[in-house]
Amino acid sequence: MNGEEPKNRQSGAARVQQGKESRLAALLSHIPARFLSGRTSLRVQLSLIAFGFALVLAHWMYAIHLDNIWIAAHPDDDMATLSEGLDHFLHACLLMVPILWSIWLMSKYETVYTAYSKFLFWLSVTAPVCLALFFVRPLKEIFTDPCLIRFLASPFVLVGMAFSRWMARCDLAKKLTLWALVVEGVTLGIIVGVLFFGRVG
Repeated sequence: MNGEEPKNRQSGAARVQQGKESRLAALLSHIPARFLSGRTSLRVQLSLIAFGFALVLAHWMYAIHLDNIWIAAHPDDDMATLSEGLDHFLHACLLMVPILWSIWLMSKYETVYTAYSKFLFWLSVTAPVCLALFFVRPLKEIFTDPCLIRFLASPFVLVGMAFSRWMARCDLAKKLTLWALVVEGVTLGIIVGVLFFGRVG
């Protein structure tokens, strides 16, 4: 009997292991093989990215509509502005998912990614331009709203630029994304410094 107990225990452990493997196989059988192998077609990925953009933007517009209705019905509600700002922040975070996916997909194509890197660099230049406009009084009154939107989007743009720099492969793309990251980061630091020291002063 002493010689049979290890065999029984081993067979029991083997049955447990076999049961786990069968459950794992059953779970994986419900997942398409393309996703498991990482060979999802370009058309499917682009369709999913477009669907993600459309879904987030549509829900964002709907949330803005509901916020406007609530503010119109309750003009004295001080928490409405905070709730609206939280809605914008959460939707901006959700929008980063298809954006980062798009960057990852573009990094596979050198020509496309180089053109994207050039766009990213010129996008970063708009941040110091908007900051400079705030020191010119006639232009400040005209471009206040677009510049404020650009400043509020700057942290999310910075995250996208950092991810773009990480995904860059060719030397030109690495250089352009690095400069874009530096320009955006320095400008954002100046903006935070101006806001902080302005309040302190």
